[in-house]
Amino acid sequence: MSLLGLVAFFYSKSASWLDDFSFVGPVMLVILRFLIFLFGASLVVRLLAMIYRGRKHLPYHKRDNVTTGLSNLFIMFIAAYGFISIFGLFGISLAHMFTTLSIVAAAIAIISKDFFADIISGVVISFSKEISIDDHVKIGDHRGKILDINIAKTALLNEDDDIIFIPNSTVFTSDVINYTKKQIKKTSIEFEIPSRQY
Repeated sequence: MSLLGLVAFFYSKSASWLDDFSFVGPVMLVILRFLIFLFGASLVVRLLAMIYRGRKHLPYHKRDNVTTGLSNLFIMFIAAYGFISIFGLFGISLAHMFTTLSIVAAAIAIISKDFFADIISGVVISFSKEISIDDHVKIGDHRGKILDINIAKTALLNEDDDIIFIPNSTVFTSDVINYTKKQIKKTSIEFEIPSRQY
């Protein structure tokens, strides 16, 4: 709900100066607001990613947790703004929208709690340093290399070259062993010594 509140604040601020365009119809006004927000959010995310890549000397094609987290946040903000824009298309004000949402919030929370838990866990995992893309980990019973941390699931490539998609809430609450981050690596060498009889 706080994400929707933040996006609603941006929506109301964009409404104040776009209302001067009286020649534009209400549907086109909502679409114009959405496109301006899309362009602005995309510009901010790309700028932040570019600054981060420059500081970390990260090539453009290479992704890590922070760049993945920024793209996940971008998707969340665009989805929330699109949700508010749909209400605007039908002429429903922000006050009525939040009143309606508060009435059905309990039902929405019960129905979609697992989905929202995956999204929030995905954002937390993306910005944490415990696991990163390309790390070799063991999550619960699954062991392999992390390929991607998207908005709802984490992709893991196991030793049989199977890609396993694990919900982010499961990754967040499971015991995770990160073999890549270990400071000391154990190596076992097997050898045989012939026994001599004297």
